[in-house]
Amino acid sequence: MHKISNKYLDLILSEHTHKHHSCTTLPSTIKNLILLLLLDMASAIASTAAASGSTRVAVVTGANKGIGFCIAQQLVASEQFGRVILACRNERLAQEAAGKLGLGASTVTVECAPLDLGDPNSVDAFAAHVRSAAVGRLDVLVNNGAIAFKGSDPTPFRDQTEPTLRVNYFGTARLTDALLPLLRETGENPQVVSVASMAG
Repeated sequence: MHKISNKYLDLILSEHTHKHHSCTTLPSTIKNLILLLLLDMASAIASTAAASGSTRVAVVTGANKGIGFCIAQQLVASEQFGRVILACRNERLAQEAAGKLGLGASTVTVECAPLDLGDPNSVDAFAAHVRSAAVGRLDVLVNNGAIAFKGSDPTPFRDQTEPTLRVNYFGTARLTDALLPLLRETGENPQVVSVASMAG
């Protein structure tokens, strides 16, 4: 299991950019930090990838923008995967992201599937889809999807806690638990990558 360095992500989160900007519109300093951590993660995954990239499957949660989009972009560019699945809450943005990532990707299929980490039924439905014959394989799971309240948000702390834990912890844990058996059974050098920060 790989965990992205907190020192990079805390700087990114302090700018509140990872949920509000595309990869191409981030400030240059933030973009450079993101590229550093993505290259570190991508190299770790690629170093254990086998030659049969055409059959390997990667899932990235929260991949329609920000860090998730950039991670998916790196996985597509690595050509170590036959399919990259963007698991997103916003279907329209997910389709747009999949379209952008699929341009020029002749050896990789980029697709999207609905996933709301705050809804257990949505998590179960997504996991069932990945386990079904429609996919039936998983080599890499990137847990990137999350929510974060801005520091200036007037919502009382106790009211921020419940939705944050529901998505960032319980939803992510539920999805990981549901997909671990498939990772173990079908994955080629299976890996779980968790994007996290001390900011929560």
